[in-house]
Amino acid sequence: PRINYDANGENGALLLEPQRTNRFPNSEYSGGFSLGSAITATDNAAISPEGVQNAIKIEKTTNGYAYFRSSAIAALAGCLSVFAKKGNYRYIGLRNNQTSGVHSVFDFDTETFVNVATGQTCTFEDYGNGWYRLIAYQPNNEFSSYQGVAMTDSNGNESIGSFVPNGSHFFIYGLQQEASATYPTSYIPTMGTAQTRAADTCSVTGVGDILNDSEGTLFVEMSALANDQTSRRLSISDGTNNNRVMIGYSTGSNAVQFVLSDGGAVVVNSAHTLSDIKETAKIAFKYKLNDCEMYINGARVILDTTATMPSGLDVLGFYQGTTNENLFANVKQLAVFNEALSDSELATLTTL
Repeated sequence: PRINYDANGENGALLLEPQRTNRFPNSEYSGGFSLGSAITATDNAAISPEGVQNAIKIEKTTNGYAYFRSSAIAALAGCLSVFAKKGNYRYIGLRNNQTSGVHSVFDFDTETFVNVATGQTCTFEDYGNGWYRLIAYQPNNEFSSYQGVAMTDSNGNESIGSFVPNGSHFFIYGLQQEASATYPTSYIPTMGTAQTRAADTCSVTGVGDILNDSEGTLFVEMSALANDQTSRRLSISDGTNNNRVMIGYSTGSNAVQFVLSDGGAVVVNSAHTLSDIKETAKIAFKYKLNDCEMYINGARVILDTTATMPSGLDVLGFYQGTTNENLFANVKQLAVFNEALSDSELATLTTL
């Protein structure tokens, strides 16, 4: 299991991610990248977010084009990301095309994207010590094959003349391009060839002796990786979809779904919309004959008084009853109680 912590090294959570490939063949070294005539790239020039001296220095040495790009990957829509730190130059462009003037530009001084290329959506994460992970999404149009970064002006122009002094520089680390992706996953290092990380899966089987078919409470504290409106589940079940108690994210925007199946019949199927499923939520599903309640963040959001109960529950999995629709999320807590908790207990359990 991988534990994901916040920027302060606190609030650990089990990280569950889908399969992804970093298509850049060299994510930490300048080998294999093309450099514009205006810049040089120096490997191992600074301490990266990894805590190792393996960040690349991008520095202006003359007038001209200032790109740092790879032509080793095919043009595809997806997600481009890079860790970046200011040296003495405030702008860095995320490069999506061979033509100048189309880059999305991050301003280190204001911590904002001051220019966003047509068709892109940009965001960033603060990793501390001056490092940011910069992210550009291009879901509808193809990135060109000339992807990377550039030293630009605030408007995204990479042909930098005398207005940028020689010696201007910034640092980068961990270039990553994930094809057909609407959000970035954690960094996948590459050293000479593209690398694929398999999807995370997690389950416990053969636990029928500690699960109660007639009543119980399934509780989770988690946050989604993205509001991508795909079905992502966790459940206790008999290993099929016939008998299961399930909490998950659904195809609705920011929707949390609750499902209970008894002998192949879906007897509970309800959803509740949150303001942002990427924010941590505490969620509980209490099940008992004709008495099902769903609590989120201290409040009851759903009541069902007509449900029958499943049988043969002996699997806890981060997926629906069968091994698909895997949950991809940050999971801080997971618990199964073999009794239906009271309203006051559910409210206390789920209060943030």
